[in-house]
Amino acid sequence: MLDALWFGGEVAIVGRRGSQRIWDLGERRYPVAEPRLPEREVARALLENQLHWCGLARRDRFGFGFDGAPAGRERALRELIREGRAVPVTVEGIPGDWLAHAEVLEREFAPRTTLLSPFDPLIADRAFTEELFGFRFRLEIYVPKEKREFGYFVLPILHGERLIGRIDPFFDRRAGVLRANAVYAEPDAPVDAGHDVSAALRDLAAWLGAREIEIAGAVPAPWAAALRG
Repeated sequence: MLDALWFGGEVAIVGRRGSQRIWDLGERRYPVAEPRLPEREVARALLENQLHWCGLARRDRFGFGFDGAPAGRERALRELIREGRAVPVTVEGIPGDWLAHAEVLEREFAPRTTLLSPFDPLIADRAFTEELFGFRFRLEIYVPKEKREFGYFVLPILHGERLIGRIDPFFDRRAGVLRANAVYAEPDAPVDAGHDVSAALRDLAAWLGAREIEIAGAVPAPWAAALRG
């Protein structure tokens, strides 16, 4: 029911408390008393905001709302391209009509190694992630334990511009132990990434408030010394 009211603009999400949404009446959150924007402006704002959020997208895969494409989508997209806000790009090895946001292209790349939530925007679109990074990811929460491939709540490992593996963690709050049930590496993962993966695991432990890290299962041989150390 809340989702139906949300889609209709009757209520709005105004915050979160843990995993719980905080709701309020839409009339107190949305500018309902203001004049409606012209459809052309709505289309432009939707296209640019979504492309900026994605960074990179196929031309026909962004700029859509709950009820489909806004009127004037194609015209607004042509304007953004003409103004240089949406930049046609080529993705090596992947055919298609791709666009990137100009501000994202200009931004200096800051590589890091970190563990991603299964709901991170980088991997939220599973098909897109697999196509772009060659990384197949599935959430196995609802898969029977004996049929899981990697684990219950697996976290992908981002290393620079690549997804190089995944970790199956469990936080034992009572004992204060972050337990890695298993660590997996992609076939082409860098052999020298072990120390960076270990540091990412320590960052997760610090964020959770864990006092100890335990490597309980198998780890890739090239990373073993760094992880178990």
